[in-house]
Amino acid sequence: AAALNAASDADVWLAYSLIEAGTRWQRPEWAALGRLLAQRIVREESAELPGLGRTLLPGPQGFTPQPGHWRLNPSYLAWPVIDGLAAAEPSWRPLAASSRTALLASVKTGYAPDWLGWSRAGPAPDPQHGDLGSYDAIRVYLWAGMLHPASPHRQTLLKQLAPMAQRTAADGAPPEKIRTA
Repeated sequence: AAALNAASDADVWLAYSLIEAGTRWQRPEWAALGRLLAQRIVREESAELPGLGRTLLPGPQGFTPQPGHWRLNPSYLAWPVIDGLAAAEPSWRPLAASSRTALLASVKTGYAPDWLGWSRAGPAPDPQHGDLGSYDAIRVYLWAGMLHPASPHRQTLLKQLAPMAQRTAADGAPPEKIRTA
């Protein structure tokens, strides 16, 4: 039987949605629930990583394959939502900063990997999936496009992802799979 495990990307969206709905529809109890969930995500679905600090993991279990090594999912780092949580909940400010750093480290060649390894030495190919980038990573590009034009980090991320944008424009579609290194 498979072990039960949360998915931090779904939890992040739920917390953000509750906070936004509570604010927009004057339902403070929804916003309070969203902030409580955001705090729980920090407690249960993040870890202190060397060179990053407090960092969002894909879930509470199974993403530390060995001591000093972690597995991250760049598509779970939805900058617009994480920035929204950081604005509403102070405990998210370190996660917003580490998410930006981890994501930029994962797309150095302009292509996002499906998974990213992290250790005391910094970013590395994921031990299970290597440097494969596929449709599993497509949300990285979506989140970049969703950043508000005034976001201070938007141009940095779009510039770094320019090779994927150029390839997609030239080919008429994103590559199905690519080695990101």
